[in-house]
Amino acid sequence: MAQYNLENATGGSGTIGLIPALEQLTTALSEARVAVRKAVDNYESNDWQTKNILDKQ
Repeated sequence: MAQYNLENATGGSGTIGLIPALEQLTTALSEARVAVRKAVDNYESNDWQTKNILDKQ
């Protein structure tokens, strides 16, 4: 039973493994966090530029 549990955790024949799946999920979430931060920064920059243009009118 211990070998079966180890294979399920690390990825054995016929299973992706929980540990590799969690590592992939962690990587994907980290990349998503960076992308969202960049989107927020872009939005704030555009919002600031638009405000300056409207203030000059």
